[in-house]
Amino acid sequence: MGSDLEVRNGPEGLPRAEPLRHRGGTTGSWASSVDNGQAVAAWKAVFTMQQKPIRYCEHLRERLALRNITPELPRQVIRQAEQLFTDRATGYRIAISTLPYRGREHLMMVAFEEIEEEIVAVTIHPLSQPDVDAKVRNGRWVP
Repeated sequence: MGSDLEVRNGPEGLPRAEPLRHRGGTTGSWASSVDNGQAVAAWKAVFTMQQKPIRYCEHLRERLALRNITPELPRQVIRQAEQLFTDRATGYRIAISTLPYRGREHLMMVAFEEIEEEIVAVTIHPLSQPDVDAKVRNGRWVP
């Protein structure tokens, strides 16, 4: 999956970051639902995230063992994020992606902190799209 994202309205008009789709044979057009400033900011954030090393904190390592999650999965969620948010309660960034977990595709979230030289992954767990939509609707997660 590429690193180009756009902000689109999902169910019930809730914003979500989605992969940029090819339109009319070009890759450079952004959805009309976002202004150019949002589009550029989203692209820069994703590009920067693709370049930084990812370090796992001890809590995340414990969650991986407890939930029997492969060590590569948090890195994949961050690098291949289908949705990106900021958690207003914690200040952490939230990356969400659909990946294999326990024998089938699951929506997985990773909370992380992006600092100047690296990304620090804090926790990981499966969740559902209604969970995501509720956090966006109540203002906890913002694109």
